[in-house]
Amino acid sequence: MRYIKIGVPDDFDEEKQGDLTLVDYTKDNNGTKVELWKPPYQKVLNHGFIGLVDFMGDDARIVNSARVSYGKGTKKVRQDRGLIRYLMRHRHTTPFEMVELMFHVKAPIFVFRQWHRHRTASINEYSGRYSILEDEMYIPEHSHAAPQSNTNNQGRQENILDDNDYLAVLAAVEQVFQDSYSTYEYLVGSNSTPPDAINNRKLWVEESAVKAATEVRNRMMESDEDYSAEDAEKLLEDKITEYYAANELAIVGPDFPGMAKELARIVLPVATYSQMYWKANLKNLLHFIGLRSDPHAQYEIRVYSDIMLEMITPIVPWAVEAFMDYQFNGANLSTYEVDAVKAMVDIIRKNDDLVGDTAAGWLATTLKDKGASKREIDEFIAKVGA
Repeated sequence: MRYIKIGVPDDFDEEKQGDLTLVDYTKDNNGTKVELWKPPYQKVLNHGFIGLVDFMGDDARIVNSARVSYGKGTKKVRQDRGLIRYLMRHRHTTPFEMVELMFHVKAPIFVFRQWHRHRTASINEYSGRYSILEDEMYIPEHSHAAPQSNTNNQGRQENILDDNDYLAVLAAVEQVFQDSYSTYEYLVGSNSTPPDAINNRKLWVEESAVKAATEVRNRMMESDEDYSAEDAEKLLEDKITEYYAANELAIVGPDFPGMAKELARIVLPVATYSQMYWKANLKNLLHFIGLRSDPHAQYEIRVYSDIMLEMITPIVPWAVEAFMDYQFNGANLSTYEVDAVKAMVDIIRKNDDLVGDTAAGWLATTLKDKGASKREIDEFIAKVGA
């Protein structure tokens, strides 16, 4: 399957189909079949999603940029695939930079904080300065709620919390989220009802005022002096003011004007969902996937990365195949490890009966059975000195 870009008008109307946007073009015995391509979206986590909204280039773009030539039919398909594998194998990355892909992502802010560490991309994120953030926050499912790992400072254990602990934590987290968002709404002026955080402080301050008034009353009752109404009121005001100052007490006034959105958002947790458009070339995207789809990566970003890999595979299948073979599922060997492999090959060479063949012949047969090309086999045999 390959995708061919015919045109991407912003005002495209699928029902009218006056202009095509992206299509899936296939040929079979019944002739040519062209189907409208829609940007694929998938739901992720409890409120998130990811969609591949646009791309430029495919496997052919990688091949043509590597050869600095244009047009099709200049090389056989087998040679095109082999060239992409050669480029990936020898880390000739520039041709992969000629393909670009853009995603629309909705994820918790703490996921974006990890995501943005990959700086070789173009990012435009939803702005909390101009817009109201939605009341959507990430809560981990029970199957992913686990204690801190004892061996990894940035990971979690495999065993999850027991049912009672998870339900208790869930209730506490949901209450925190509710309080933080209601406070946020109040601060930006979209909710006139004071949140619990504001009301509780008001009650606390009022209780403090009662304590101050009680202290003043007791002083007046114990004193031999005669206090006028004005003197009593003045004494009470002074005592309350003194008490407030000593305890840094204050409450929001009835004419509270609210706060700017860019400041009001400070009460929101990093579990709050945000959105962004994220565009990267294929080289940097594969680097992202190599790190974030790794089993040791945090689950909440790994699920996005896994879907991204799934979405780009139909567009650059040969590049993805080479990436999986040489990088994601492959292994880099140090000088010492290469020397160890060479020593093992030398043992085989001196004892051909161990494998019933010469060392080079055994390696060639084994690699061929795994799907390696003749060039790949020759290169590996040269590396290990077989």
